[in-house]
Amino acid sequence: MAKLKKKINPKKLNREGGFSVIPAGNYVVEMVKSEVKKTKAKTGEYLNCQFKVLKGKYKGKVVFKLFNLWNQNEVAVDIAEREFAELCDAIGVHSNISDSKILHGKPVTAKVVVREASGKYSESNDISGFEPAGKGKGKKGKKGNKKPW
Repeated sequence: MAKLKKKINPKKLNREGGFSVIPAGNYVVEMVKSEVKKTKAKTGEYLNCQFKVLKGKYKGKVVFKLFNLWNQNEVAVDIAEREFAELCDAIGVHSNISDSKILHGKPVTAKVVVREASGKYSESNDISGFEPAGKGKGKKGKKGNKKPW
């Protein structure tokens, strides 16, 4: 049991944002959280990034992007490095990065896709690319975009 520091009225809590699936399309987002995690097989690590939508109907919604930067599979690393470089270019970060926090709070346009449910995994979002904020307005992606690998 935990003693709360103040009384909380659930009826008055903010219910905006969260992890529900949003439609495919281009959204202005900013990275709000990032951390290095071990892969499921424990043979590598990836950068797990959380992006929050900044504008429009889905403002406050959250989309995740994983960059598989440290892995035994060279193809996975190559793809992750290209995607990470695209994010850095879109944000305007062109110097060496030793802490992903430098990417936090910088608006960028994310190309969000919807991954269809498969097996034990439910429908989810993924980010298939990045552009500088303000570019790609009004373009719609396609549901279930397939990765080339």
